[in-house]
Amino acid sequence: MKPLTAALGVALVGLVASAAPLPVKADDTATLIVGQWVITKSSGDAPEGTVVDFTKDGKVKVVIKMDPKELTIEGKYTLEKDKLTMELKAGDMEVKEVLTIKKLTAEDLELKDKDDKVDVLKKKK
Repeated sequence: MKPLTAALGVALVGLVASAAPLPVKADDTATLIVGQWVITKSSGDAPEGTVVDFTKDGKVKVVIKMDPKELTIEGKYTLEKDKLTMELKAGDMEVKEVLTIKKLTAEDLELKDKDDKVDVLKKKK
């Protein structure tokens, strides 16, 4: 009986390991997005090295590094399913941008803009 139990255990582990990942729930998205993210691959306007900081109270701060200076833009963000809406303000300029979350894990974030340009971000540790 022990060999049968062991075989079933191995089969069950293999089945669980090969199962498709569960979709990210809205609550998970709100939790996972909080923190500092660094753009590692840019297809959009923000250069690589830009830091985006999402807080749990819906605020966002973007720090764009332009040697030798930094430009800081602050604002707020909201989440609705896979849509990330950011309202940013820098001086007299206000920008509202709606991005699609293509991927979100504890370490990786991919955002697509309205022109289908994708930025890849890594969570800062």
